This record gives sequence, C-alpha cells and structure tokens, in this order.
Amino acid sequence: MGFSLKDIYRSFNQEGSFLRNSSYLFSSRVFTTIMAVLLTPILTRLYNPESYGYFSLINAIILNFSMVSSLSYDNALVIIKKEREFYNLLLSCVLLSLIFTSLLLLGLVSLTYFLDNSYSLYEFLRAPYFITLTVVGGFIYANAQLFSKWNVRRAKFLFISKVWVSHQIMNKLVSLLLGYFYAPVFGLVLGELSGKVLSIFLNIRYNIIKEWKSLIRLLSKKESIRVLFQWKSYPKYILPDKYISMLVNQAPIFILSFYFGASILGNFSLSMSIIGLPIILIANTMSSVILKKTSDSKSNKEEIRQFIRKGVTLITLLLLPCFVILILFSDDLFSVIFGSNWLEAGRMASIIAAYSIVQMYQVFAMPLFQVYEKEKKALLINSFQLIFILVFTLPGIFLKDALLIIAGYGLVRYVFGWMQIVSSFRLVEVRVVRHIALVSLSIIITLLTKYLFL
Repeated sequence: MGFSLKDIYRSFNQEGSFLRNSSYLFSSRVFTTIMAVLLTPILTRLYNPESYGYFSLINAIILNFSMVSSLSYDNALVIIKKEREFYNLLLSCVLLSLIFTSLLLLGLVSLTYFLDNSYSLYEFLRAPYFITLTVVGGFIYANAQLFSKWNVRRAKFLFISKVWVSHQIMNKLVSLLLGYFYAPVFGLVLGELSGKVLSIFLNIRYNIIKEWKSLIRLLSKKESIRVLFQWKSYPKYILPDKYISMLVNQAPIFILSFYFGASILGNFSLSMSIIGLPIILIANTMSSVILKKTSDSKSNKEEIRQFIRKGVTLITLLLLPCFVILILFSDDLFSVIFGSNWLEAGRMASIIAAYSIVQMYQVFAMPLFQVYEKEKKALLINSFQLIFILVFTLPGIFLKDALLIIAGYGLVRYVFGWMQIVSSFRLVEVRVVRHIALVSLSIIITLLTKYLFL
C-alpha cells in the first residue's frame, strides 16, 4: 500500500512519528557527512597516514572499553519503564565506568612491560601520551554514550541531532587548528575527544539540570543493586553479543596494528572512514529510531514489516550504485582527492566497499534480535563469524600482505552479514532473497570488471 504526499506530510507533523524522528537524525547526518567530505581532503594533507593509524587504534580501544564499561546495561536505559529504575541504573553505569577505567589503565601499562617489542603494537603503546589519551578517552566515551541513551529514552531526537552536529563541528575545528599550527601525531584524537566533551556538557546542561531533583529523590543504593539483578540478562547475553560484534568490526584494526606499522593502519583507517560515510548517514541515523519503533510495535509485526521492506528497497535503489562506483574507481579517486600519500588507501577502499554494502541492510536486522529476545542466536552467529575471520585472515598474516588480510576479512563479513539479516527478518516474516541475489551479482560483476578489464 502506497503513501500520498498528504500522508507523508501528516506523518511528519505528528509528534514522535518515525518519519519526523528519522528526518531530524538524517538531516544532521547529512550536514556532518557533507562537512566530512569537504574537510577530509584538507585533513589528509595536514596529517600523514601514521597520525590516522594512531587515531584508529586509540579509537578502537576506546570503543571496546566504552561497551564493556557499562556491561551493556546502557541498552536497557532506552526501554526500562519506571523512572526510579532508570535513574538508579544510570548511576550504576556511571560507577561501572569509573571501575573499568582503572582496569583499562592497569591493562595498558601491563602490556607495555610484557609485550614483545618485535611486534608493531609495542611502538603504539610506547608513544608519548598514548596510554593517557586512551584511558581519559575511554571514560569520556563511556559517559557520552550514557547521555545519548538518556535522550533516546526521552525521544528527544531533535536535541540528539543538535548535539551530534555540535560534536562534529568541534571535532573538525580542533583537528584543523592543531594540524595547521602544530600537526601532532595525536591531533585527530584530541579533536574527537574535544567533540565528545562538548556533547557531554550539552547533555548535562539539558538533562541533569532539568531533572536533577527527580534524580536525587529517586536514587537508592538498594534500588541500584536490585535493578542490576533485574536486568542481568544484558551483561549475560547482550554484552557478549555486542562485544563480539564490535570485535568483528574492528578485527582488521587490531590485526594490522599488531603485525604492521602505523602507516598501513592509517591507510586502512581512512578508507574505512570514507566508505563508512553512507553507513553513518543511513544506518547509524536510523538505528536508534528503529530500536524504539520495533520495541513500541513489537506485537504489530505487519507495521514492522512495512517499514523494513521500504527501507531495504530504498537502500538497494540509492546506495548500491554508489558502492559499485567506489569499487571500480576508488584507487584514482583517493589519489586525486586525498593526495598521493593515500594511494594504498584507495586500493583498500575497493575491497572494503565490496562487503560494506551488507551493513546498510543490517541496521534493520540487528534490533530485531534484541526486541524479540533472540540474543542467543545473534551471539552464536557472531561467535562463528569471529572464528572464521581469524581463520581467513591467516594467509595474509603469514604472507605479510595487508590487502589479503582485508580480502579474507571482507569475504567472511559479507557471507555472515547476509546470514544475520535472513535470520532476523524471519522473526517478522520478511524475505530478502531477491535483494541478496541482486547485490551479490552486482558486486561479483563489478569486481571482475575492475580486476580483469580496468
């Protein structure tokens, strides 16, 4: 059943509607994506691949830490019903982040003493301020994530959009200024952390100042302990699944940092960030809204099926051609746009684009596992995926070939990505066989054209 312009207009004007919330997030992502496209060619001329390599590894460690630090209780903040439980669980997450910050510091310091200096990772750990920035950044990231979930719970998607834009502007501004006047190795890291600090400040000003009376009145040590046990399924099932999923996403970063230098990792980091722009624009924009939508409409599968089908079709029509172009011409595009130092990043980008298209579809699939309480199935799929990644990247490790590592990784991601999508869509009786066939055939033809005729 189609929608007229009048229906779309009516839906947009409805407070809290899926279309309205999506439009807020989408417009902010469009703005920051355009800003990234315009400024990245400048940043790649201010910072060398080594700087991007350090930023990539620190960011990967911080993201892993921020997920573990809350034991995944932060995901319950969105769907928890009672305000008393919400405030106490929020406080518990903040205290957990403090405990895990100490453990992160201890772990990194221990690595510097016990890791063999023949590995490239040793050079990263010994770099000045690496450990300090990583530990401080981990605490900042963890708490920024908590405040973000607070806003999702309140359905303040317009405010979330404003915070995101402010964060990205601060990030780029600090990175540009440091790169132009000083160009430190950690300039990109400091830029990102500055943006996160600003987002925390804005959230504190908006949330805590507005709700501090309720926050203090409802806090209770006994209630905090009780609510942790009440939602114990999150650290038990959701945390392992999400953490393994993150390890799956970041496996190339840790492998390349362990066996190769900062320059190779930096090239990979840039190619991932550029190919990831449409993923950030579409997937991350809609993930929070989709989680909220599917949670609210859990019993109405037909409503969920409708917007999943339309979203999947839209992705196929709009984004598949873009990824095909990237696969074919990324080598030349990267060299021209980002400078001659980034030719290797262009070669990596063609491989990354070939498997990244699947991630666009996964944004509709992954929330379904959580909403319909099928976390064990998601955990099983991700566990096998991680094992296969370790196996399929071994040839590249033994041959010391970074491109072969990325190709092996990409093959596993592509196959298991579709497995996750098919498995989750079955929960709401949505079939995507035609989309799988179309996307796979397009990518195979494009890769053959690139490597045989271009």
